[in-house]
Parts: sequence; structure tokens; C-alpha cells
Amino acid sequence: MALPSDTHLSKPSEVLSDREAQFVALTPSLLVKLVEFDRLWAESSRLYDEARQAHPRPDPEIFGSAAQKGAAEAIGTTPEWQAYLASREPTDELDSQLDAVLLPFMDEPMVSFPAILLKCRIGMSLRQYQDDAVGDLERLAKEVLCA
Repeated sequence: MALPSDTHLSKPSEVLSDREAQFVALTPSLLVKLVEFDRLWAESSRLYDEARQAHPRPDPEIFGSAAQKGAAEAIGTTPEWQAYLASREPTDELDSQLDAVLLPFMDEPMVSFPAILLKCRIGMSLRQYQDDAVGDLERLAKEVLCA
């Protein structure tokens, strides 16, 4: 089955709402920040894996004794865990910056293909937004392919 041409992916007669136009206008700056977030996240993940391999932390829910909690805290002071924690600072900072920009838009249904694709790209990096993107994509698929 061939997909419809992009002219059919959004209704040509529809004009973007001001909010959707504002969202789409963020694309250039968001893409740069998302690429940087992905890089930071990959580095943090690598350091987390190294720290866990070097010094596995006991699960405090399974090992609830004070001795186990003390051991977990001591492990957290090792160089590997400290490197991981330090790598999370810029990652978390950028995550917070992106959230501040995105949160007002993500619960709003988008109708244009560029806006939905942008939501999907955001969801690839920031998993908390995947459901919003999938919801818009499913709605568009029903409107276009099931009409």
C-alpha cells in the first residue's frame, strides 16, 4: 500500500492555529538542543553502566537494612559513581530547559504533519512525551488512511 503524498497528510484548507505555528517555529532551536541532549544522555548512560559494573549498588527495597543502605551510600562516593552523577548535571539541566519550553505544547493535539513529526522527534529523546506524539500520529493516521 502506498502512502498518500504529503499534500494529503494535513488538510490544505486548514490553517495552523497560532499555538501550532508557535510550536513549529521552535523546530530549528529544538533540534539542536535535542541532538545535544541525546549526546549527553548517551554519555551519562555509558558512565552509569561503567559505575554499575565496577560497583553494583544493592537495591534498598530488597536490602532494607541500615547496613545495606550504608554500603549503597559508600558505593555512591566511588570515582565511577561520582563521574556518572557529574555527567547527569548538564543532562538534567538541558532536560529542565526543554521541559520548560515544551510542556505548554505537548498536551495540545497537533494537526499538521510537521508538528506531529516534531512531537515524534521530541519523544525519541524525551520519553515522557512519546504518548503525546503517538496520540497525534494515530489520530492523523485515522483521519487520512481510514477516511
